[in-house]
Amino acid sequence: MSWYAFDAVDDALSSTRRFLFPFRLGRWLRLMVVVFFLGGGGGGFQGTTNVPQSMPTDPGTGPTPTPGPTLPELPDLMLLLAVLGVILLLILVLGTISATMRFVLVDMLRTDEVRIRRWFGTRFGKGFRLFVFQTVLGLLLVLPILVVVALFFFAEGALPAVGVLGIVAFVLVLIPYFFVGGLISSFTSQLVVPVMVASDVGVLAGWRRLWPTLRGHPWQFTVYVVVRWVLALGIGIATGIIGLILGGIVAAVGVGIGFVLVGAFGGFQALLASHLGIVALVALALLTILFLLAVFLPIAVVVQSFLTSYELSVLGRAEPRFALLPETGDGGGDEGNDGTDGDPSDGPHGGDGDVGR
Repeated sequence: MSWYAFDAVDDALSSTRRFLFPFRLGRWLRLMVVVFFLGGGGGGFQGTTNVPQSMPTDPGTGPTPTPGPTLPELPDLMLLLAVLGVILLLILVLGTISATMRFVLVDMLRTDEVRIRRWFGTRFGKGFRLFVFQTVLGLLLVLPILVVVALFFFAEGALPAVGVLGIVAFVLVLIPYFFVGGLISSFTSQLVVPVMVASDVGVLAGWRRLWPTLRGHPWQFTVYVVVRWVLALGIGIATGIIGLILGGIVAAVGVGIGFVLVGAFGGFQALLASHLGIVALVALALLTILFLLAVFLPIAVVVQSFLTSYELSVLGRAEPRFALLPETGDGGGDEGNDGTDGDPSDGPHGGDGDVGR
């Protein structure tokens, strides 16, 4: 018996070479846009505390009373809510874009058509549902932990009663808890997304279609998890070293130019005091960021293309109905099909009204 996780490596390498080469600048620039948003991002803000001032008192009236806790004033509260709303909106927009780009890359790999607007418009709805699913999953994982921790710290005598052994046991329980949650999240991005594309269904329906394949090939996907992790680790170390060297060179050149600017303006304070100096610093910072992106994004294009091709190849070998890469359609899947091959609703255009569409 062959192992799909090992056989798929060669498929992924071949697919990545055909997809990326021969080099075409426009094609790579569009792919760099995709992987830039695939990297995701987060936002945060620092709140300010409104400290009430004590009222002046007569020296003979006694000590100044300590002010009690007060609610924020209405303008401050409205500003806080506005900032929070903007942050949540940014998270929603960027998260949806990032999730949609996952589908965009899969469509590009399966069709060899690197068109962002076409695939983004086609998959935006699925991307939004994927983002909602991942967000709800994250909340379901984190909220119970926060509740337990809050009980420990706010319930009088709870923490001493639990003791060190209780805390250690709690931490040990968290390890498989987060492992299972991380596995569900990873499988959703890596395997359910291609099923959603192949079957034209939503997240929950995609999981229902994927589950018989996972259940029919348990050891194949166990090996896949291990090999995928090893590949990601090895690639991460190699690209990290390369990126550190190249990024260090770019950063060193930027710092060198910065010292030249400081010398030309007669000191750092003089540089900041000059409008031209500030413009030069901003331009230097932007150019440095652009050069760093020019270093890291091409590496990310190769890595994301290979890993996504690998995931598609493993899935296609396990179940030919979900094969999106041409070379994975005949690699396996002769066992564990659960008799669902004849269901027309599972075909590429057979999406039904399942929950999660």
